Amino acid sequence: MNLFAFAQSTQAVLFKAIAKDGVSVIEFVFSRNIFIGGSAAIIMCFIKKNPIKELPRALYWDMFFRSFAGHLCVGLLNLSVTYLPMGTAMILFQMNPFWIALLACVVLRERIRLIEVVGIFICFGGVIMISLSKAKQTEEEAEQKRLDSIAEGIELDEDDKISELDKYIGVLISIGAAIMFSFNSVWNRKLKSVHYLVIMALHGAIGGVLLSVIICLENLITGNGFRIYSAYEYAMLAGVSIFDCIGCYSMTIAY
Repeated sequence: MNLFAFAQSTQAVLFKAIAKDGVSVIEFVFSRNIFIGGSAAIIMCFIKKNPIKELPRALYWDMFFRSFAGHLCVGLLNLSVTYLPMGTAMILFQMNPFWIALLACVVLRERIRLIEVVGIFICFGGVIMISLSKAKQTEEEAEQKRLDSIAEGIELDEDDKISELDKYIGVLISIGAAIMFSFNSVWNRKLKSVHYLVIMALHGAIGGVLLSVIICLENLITGNGFRIYSAYEYAMLAGVSIFDCIGCYSMTIAY
């Protein structure tokens, strides 16, 4: 899980950098899906295994829900970093152990001891306090930048402008990402009897279908067509996808 934490944090930082250049969350999720599903499918071909046949029929809907929650989690997490400072977004995302404990108790029937409940609420309160402190610090820094820009006659960049609405939207999106991560984690646990390569291959296949439909609908509605990026942006998009692929594999293996 330490490898997952490192890969996920690195991926989020890199995505925040390329998001400023116009790289969309949906296209990133589609790109990482190609790396995850494609790599698993290639390995499955070498070992001559069919992921669909390897998955018990009783777990089909569990696999679908795990894939859906996983893709939604990644999309929301990377969307949140475009609204909030990186530190604040990642701290809010770390509320996921609280939701995981509650879901595991309900779905997996895992018992939670009193000391664990106390610890969960202490950690939950700590995350809230750190987030509020971070938000206040960010507001003070932004206000100081605004005053300095007025004194120097320099116009602020868009990223430096204070937006209360963006802040609240970002907080809600980060919390949503944490909740989706908890669903993903619990359903990973439900699929623990299935080989991780089968999960990754089917995760990629399900996500590929869902994301293709979403991208096509987006293009039909907006009429913008598929975006063309620079070589640098494509390279960064590949790098972000690789780190996310590492994180996804390590998390699935851990569970």
